[in-house]
Amino acid sequence: MAGEAEICLTPTEFRMLSVLVDRAGAVVPHLELRDLVWGDRFHDRSEVKLYVSYLRRKFEGAGIDPVETIRGVGYRYHPRPLPT
Repeated sequence: MAGEAEICLTPTEFRMLSVLVDRAGAVVPHLELRDLVWGDRFHDRSEVKLYVSYLRRKFEGAGIDPVETIRGVGYRYHPRPLPT
């Protein structure tokens, strides 16, 4: 649940969100996020970016953007309201 909205996540989306929440406030580099979510090197940076977009889309209904992009470095859990 995010506010009053129920958010249904796939196992991969849940793992990604869990990694980010566990490190709330810290930037998680692309490659580290990939390794912690998938546990292998067969996924690339574009797949990390794709799954971040999935998270954003799912939280959009609750009016929240849960992930901040740090250009060229990675991502940080930093939930904030979507601009109106």
